Amino acid sequence: QVGGFQALTGSSGSRCRPRSRGGPCQALPEVGLLLASLDPTPTVVSVAFNVITFLPQYLWLLMVLAPDWSVTKKVMQPIWPVLLFSAVHIFIVFNVASTNSDNLSDFTELAKVFDPKVSLNLLGDFSPQASMMNLMKSPGFVSEEWSHVLAWDIFVGRWIYLDGQRRGIFTSHS
Repeated sequence: QVGGFQALTGSSGSRCRPRSRGGPCQALPEVGLLLASLDPTPTVVSVAFNVITFLPQYLWLLMVLAPDWSVTKKVMQPIWPVLLFSAVHIFIVFNVASTNSDNLSDFTELAKVFDPKVSLNLLGDFSPQASMMNLMKSPGFVSEEWSHVLAWDIFVGRWIYLDGQRRGIFTSHS
């Protein structure tokens, strides 16, 4: 482990990849050697992460490949798919917030993303991007943010789908 990260090493323990068969070893970039530690993320958060990552894909397949199928209409007409994935997002947020020891530092870093002083120097102050990149190193933040994006995605996708159905227009490409 290196600073809370697990290093990837070759079978011989070396940190390199061959340039060609039998050729000398080429050092891999340090970023490529590290996997974020999952220690701060409870198993239930990882399971919820998988649920919100993979289950909406079936809804997308229905809306894109079979938009006029009666099953698609029955599944997508009610709001329950959006509510289900929103509940998964809220579950992840509460779980991470209650178990993540880095909450204070994550919230402090998040405040830097929205620092109003940056609006006075949009062309020269790139600290919000650096703060967001730091947050992406936190498994808890990644779990919260990814679930937020996917819950919002299915909300908007359903809205576009239903609008297309109501208007009788093709929306599978949207």
